[in-house]
Amino acid sequence: MRLEARGVVIEGIALNRVQLRSDPIRLDLGPLLRGRPLQLRERFVVTGSVCLDGEGLTQSLAHPAWRHFSDTLALALLDRPGLDRYELDGDQLTVVADDGRRAPCRLVVHGGGLSTVPGGLVVPLDPAMQIDEVVCRDGRIELSGRSIVSAAGAAPG
Repeated sequence: MRLEARGVVIEGIALNRVQLRSDPIRLDLGPLLRGRPLQLRERFVVTGSVCLDGEGLTQSLAHPAWRHFSDTLALALLDRPGLDRYELDGDQLTVVADDGRRAPCRLVVHGGGLSTVPGGLVVPLDPAMQIDEVVCRDGRIELSGRSIVSAAGAAPG
């Protein structure tokens, strides 16, 4: 299965573009016929990429679900909480405080997750996700990776 979408918000993250591909999905329809939810027969892998720009990143990291991370990043890079925005110019990510102070920042793949340089902060992600690559260029961040989708009782794929 393939999916491509633009202008998507997932868990508070505003994405310009999402491209996903999955392994075949096997479902058990029996429970559905008895008025229960569909059930996966076995887990499957979803691979893909997402893209976001500075405006989407600022909007996303101001969302309540991500506010603590933004404040922690501001403390690590700017010695104070209170981020105003994130700027992406070419391949440079800059964190801007509400008092105008600025600090460059990079996202790096570390052990299948993301962390910041400097600061070494781990970006909180779903544990089923693995990031393979992060690229910052043309004022956008593009992440690619995979996730294993499973349900309780689903057989290993």
